[in-house]
Order: sequence, then C-alpha cells, then structure tokens
Amino acid sequence: MAKSKRELDKDLMFQKIMPALSENPFTAGNSPKGGDSQGEENVSVLRSKLFARREDYEEGISVATVNAMEEYVLRHVDAVMKRFRLCKCDKCRRDVVAYALNNLSPVYVDASTESVISAIKDIPQSTVLNMLVKAALHVRSNPNH
Repeated sequence: MAKSKRELDKDLMFQKIMPALSENPFTAGNSPKGGDSQGEENVSVLRSKLFARREDYEEGISVATVNAMEEYVLRHVDAVMKRFRLCKCDKCRRDVVAYALNNLSPVYVDASTESVISAIKDIPQSTVLNMLVKAALHVRSNPNH
C-alpha cells in the first residue's frame, strides 16, 4: 500500500538514524553483500538483536533491551482480572495488557536480570495497578468477543 506524504516510513527513519556499517558488531555475517541489501540486512539484524526477547539474552554475548513496564504488567494482570471477575480467555487478557501498556510509559532497560529487577523496583506500583484496574474495567464493559 502506498504511503501518503504525511505518514512516516519507520524503517527508513531507523536506517537513517542507526546506519549499520560492515564492521558493525551487530551484523550477522562477515562477508559483505553488494548494494542496499547489505544495509537492509544489517539494520534488520541490529533491530532483531536490540529488541530480542529476554529469554534469548546471553550475558556478554547479546545486546538486548526489554520493556520493564511490560514485565511488571504481565506479572500482575492475572490477579487484577481475577479480582474483577473478567473472562480469562487469551483475547481478554491481551486486551487488558494492551490497554494498560498503551497508557503507561515504557521503561526500556538492558535485558540482564539485575537491570530488569532494578527498573521494576523503581516503577510506582500504584500507577501500574491503577492502570490495570482501568484496563480491566474498560475490557469488562467493552468485551472484544
């Protein structure tokens, strides 16, 4: 689909902001490929390593970031849904998590366990729980199924 002039091309912006060079430590292989495909491959490798899941993180080898707010919300979503007697299907659970995360500020940290635990301790519990309650009430009054 063609993009209008007002829409941002996020991939192009990412490529301009984070240019990947052949000697970049984030690149997948050592053999250079010609043209723009090398740059596109390097950017996708960089993006996949930067935003790798926490389970894939290896200390000293991987470079990964995690949204600590997401970790915190996922820890408490089931308790809030149980307390407000929400449907426990995956769709409702995803809707509550999505609503809450869209209204909370992300807190990105290095994927190491210590960084995530430290960031979670710094997040105000009342803010997250209030947003989870709002999300649960919103989903309960407007179920998506």
